[in-house]
Amino acid sequence: MLVLSRDFGATWDEKTHQLYGERVFRFLSQGTDDDWFRPGQIVIYLHGGLFDTLCVAVQKLLPGDPFVLRHYVNAAFGWLGILFVGRLGRLLIGPGTGLLAMTLLALSPRYMGDAMNNPKDVPLSALLAAALYYLMRLEPRYPYLRLRLAVPLVLSIGLAVNVRAGALLFLCYLAAAFFGLLVATRERSVSRLLATFARWAGVVIAVLLLGTAFWPWAQVRPLTRPLQGMMKLSQFRWEFPVLFAGADVPASDLPWDYIPRWLLLTTPPVVLLGAALSLAWLVRPRTDGPAPADAPSPWRVGALWFVALFPGAYVLASGATIYDGIRHLLFAYPPLVVLAACGWQRFLAGRSSRLRLVATAGLVLGLAEPALFQWRNHPNQCVYFSALSGGPRSAFGRYELDYWGNSLLQGVAWVERAARAAGTRVVVSGSPFQVVRDDSRRFASLEFTREEDGVPHLEILLLRGRREDVLELAGRANILHAVTTADGTPLAVVVPGGRYAEVEGVLRLGPPHALPIRSGDARGSEPLVKHAEHVAVLAPARGAVEQSQKDQQARQPAERPGIEVERGQPVHDAVSETPGRPLARRL
Repeated sequence: MLVLSRDFGATWDEKTHQLYGERVFRFLSQGTDDDWFRPGQIVIYLHGGLFDTLCVAVQKLLPGDPFVLRHYVNAAFGWLGILFVGRLGRLLIGPGTGLLAMTLLALSPRYMGDAMNNPKDVPLSALLAAALYYLMRLEPRYPYLRLRLAVPLVLSIGLAVNVRAGALLFLCYLAAAFFGLLVATRERSVSRLLATFARWAGVVIAVLLLGTAFWPWAQVRPLTRPLQGMMKLSQFRWEFPVLFAGADVPASDLPWDYIPRWLLLTTPPVVLLGAALSLAWLVRPRTDGPAPADAPSPWRVGALWFVALFPGAYVLASGATIYDGIRHLLFAYPPLVVLAACGWQRFLAGRSSRLRLVATAGLVLGLAEPALFQWRNHPNQCVYFSALSGGPRSAFGRYELDYWGNSLLQGVAWVERAARAAGTRVVVSGSPFQVVRDDSRRFASLEFTREEDGVPHLEILLLRGRREDVLELAGRANILHAVTTADGTPLAVVVPGGRYAEVEGVLRLGPPHALPIRSGDARGSEPLVKHAEHVAVLAPARGAVEQSQKDQQARQPAERPGIEVERGQPVHDAVSETPGRPLARRL
């Protein structure tokens, strides 16, 4: 996974997280305070800085591109999630189930894609998978939670709080588990009831204290601010539309089927079917013989179903804002995978040879579908839509595809290869600008410029945004290159910039062309030709270009190139995601 992570590009929010990690690192090592740790336009103060601080520490120890090193750390967390899914499957049934659970998670394209460069949801998912494993190890007799189990449980939940305050939800799961155990054991001793409550309270206090270790804002009042942060994040409003079912829908007013539909469309059918089969452990015992000694407890299976479904149900009931598909609920996916492994294992271990043969054939075919998608679409696993739903082709223009901007690195690399072959230096720009900027810094033959600073030779543009804008950009007639999925669905395009004429004869990229519209409900329609406003480029006079280039060369980074805010540039403008829009509006 570490090797594969090098193929993935910078993402929409990574620059902000990198800057935050540097500030938290300075705070922990030197005690340096910062405005980012207080309420303001930059709302990242509501997040802990564990992952970002670890990335900065690795960058100080190892040479290399800072974003490549960040992706190494990301991949390590992704593997941690796979490891604990395997441990949980083994705990429930046995080693075979654990191995199958690891396989199912590793072959889940969206999890694997996020594992490479998602700095928020994957670290949280991995740490909460560990917390869930330790929760499932609670003993069925008093005192239920011993010190040797309490320590790793506190560590996993506390570290997860240092990523996102929503991890505090697992303290509620612990309380529910204690209550269920007290009922199951019919405990009536007042002293034991009080002792059990004291254990839970001790875990809560320990988690709150540990949960602020990498969270400067919360360290001021460690027993209350994590809870305040969780409440504020649950009330966060992202006032921009999301593309859903072919319509631009406000993120703050999503339809009731938003989460269920995304889950059905983007989860491999082998996982969905396996999870459905796991219900057999709850409904009735095996009919082909006595239940094996290692059969999972129905209580554990039911608890996994609750952990997998409750977060989505809460979001629907509370009206909380969600966008970028259902990545915010990624932490609920590992328990679903474990359930799928349990479901398949029930029939793979059946006494009927015919049943085992059918289950084995179904499992192999089911695993082949997401595996083939990953093989054919690497490194764009995050745009997976199942073959039953029609794949990315049917989703284009109807659902968001590359919301992270990962595919822009492939467009940048294509330009770099052309520039290197021609022996020239190419100036690039694009949208979102910060992703193109961070990707282009990997290559010596490329120079990045923002539209207000200069005019580029080429632009690399992401097909993301409102439906009209996506179709307009895909319908442009001057596309030089398109980054596509294996079924031809465009994710990003390279188009001429204002100074393309200077390098056209040298690069020899061929004639520009238009792409066919592939929207699921727009096939056969004429391409829209109006240029989307958010990717338009205005060419200033040559004197302005030369002056902006001199100004750009005169500016020096405050710390390391490509990492810290440039001197003389306001913090808000230096790292804002979209020109003219607030920073960190995405959580």
